[in-house]
This record gives sequence, structure tokens and C-alpha cells, in this order.
Amino acid sequence: MSAFARRKETSSTTQTRNKRIAAEYGCILTGRRDGVDPAHWPVRQSQGAGWGLLEFVPLSRYWHERLDAGDPLAARLVSTAARRYWECIIRRYPEEYLGPPERVKEVMDELSR
Repeated sequence: MSAFARRKETSSTTQTRNKRIAAEYGCILTGRRDGVDPAHWPVRQSQGAGWGLLEFVPLSRYWHERLDAGDPLAARLVSTAARRYWECIIRRYPEEYLGPPERVKEVMDELSR
């Protein structure tokens, strides 16, 4: 299997896992479980391959679109709700890939404040 095929497979597996977890938790702002997508938060740094659990939050499509459009209210609400979500994720999925070490450290430092 070529490196490109492996990367694509990894990306697909990651996307499936992230969608499953997003649907399980529901939107972190509304609690809605249908029409929920994993939204890259705080910033999108890659093309999605290998995204860890601390690099996305589940949002309804409405809030995801507002966040992508640069709405400052959406960003402020997501920032606050993301902390609670990540605390749950760290406890519930300790064996899953959380993200690159620098991202995990950043989140852990933020949660300890």
C-alpha cells in the first residue's frame, strides 16, 4: 500500500471516529444530537489526517457555520464550552489519540488554570 493510500485510510478512520464521538456527545452548545459535525477547534492546522480528540469539538451545523464564518460570539461560546467537553474526553477516552504532544500540553495547561 502506498503512503498516500495509508494516509487516506488514516484520515477516513479518524473522520469516522470523530463523527461517531460528535454524535454521541451532541452539540456542546445546544445538546442537539442530530445534524452534529466535528468542528476543528481552535484552529485547523492540517488537512484532517490524524486529528486527535482534543483538536475538534462537536457542533450543530448552525454553530459550525457561524464559527467558520468568523462570528466572535460563536468563538467565545465554543471556547468556554470546549473546556468542559475536553475534560470529559480526557477522562472517557484515555487510550485514544488525543493529538500531537504540544496540543495535549496546551489543553492540559489551560484546564489546570
